[in-house]
Amino acid sequence: MLKKNKLVELDSKCFYYKKDKENGESVIPLEQIKYVDIKRRNIYVLVKGEEVLIKKFTLPNVKDKYILEQMIEREIIYYFKDITNMCYSYSIYGGSKNTLEIMVFCLNCNGMSKIKDIAFKNNIKAVWIIQNTFLEYFHNHIIQREFIFICNYENNLYLVACKDDCIIATKTLRLSLNKMELNYILEDFLKECHEKDLLMNDINLYVANIETEHLKPLDKNYNCIDLGVIDKEEFKAHMERRLKV
Repeated sequence: MLKKNKLVELDSKCFYYKKDKENGESVIPLEQIKYVDIKRRNIYVLVKGEEVLIKKFTLPNVKDKYILEQMIEREIIYYFKDITNMCYSYSIYGGSKNTLEIMVFCLNCNGMSKIKDIAFKNNIKAVWIIQNTFLEYFHNHIIQREFIFICNYENNLYLVACKDDCIIATKTLRLSLNKMELNYILEDFLKECHEKDLLMNDINLYVANIETEHLKPLDKNYNCIDLGVIDKEEFKAHMERRLKV
């Protein structure tokens, strides 16, 4: 009997999924997604290797959710121009009687326009970003409300700035980690946050999947907490439990 829900993964080049009743993972180029036969399922998409673009908007305080979402979409189109490959979500983090402060999280991934090829025979239930999934995975080990998270996973380096339980900035780099680079990468990321008025008061640094020797330059300047290694199979099992697949 086939499970009702299915977890698949997506990056800028390929589509990844586990075949039914088979071991291992199938890797399909995005151009061939339309030939993938997943059956009729609820599909949960995990997007990895992509940067999340975060933009703050101040909008009129309207009670109608549909009108608010229309305003947000117009702002996104004005700011980004082409949203063909983009999906987004938003949260309200403040406001007044007349205005709302909106934080919009945008994901611009080539695969998003291709995913419609499997949506015809399936129900796309949710699109998740791997950065947020990492934070869920380590939730019980992160005690500060303001911190930077750095993770090296499948040859991508992820940096995530969080404040009051909200992601405020991200950066994703496709590079080989070098101990001489990591400190400079973090400094550049903090500088970008500062230029966007996303100020961090205390730099609590959580790291995962980074060898101890690479952390030495960071230990001198930051409160650095090593979360250890992410086992790929354990991480995927966590996702499947989380999404009940």
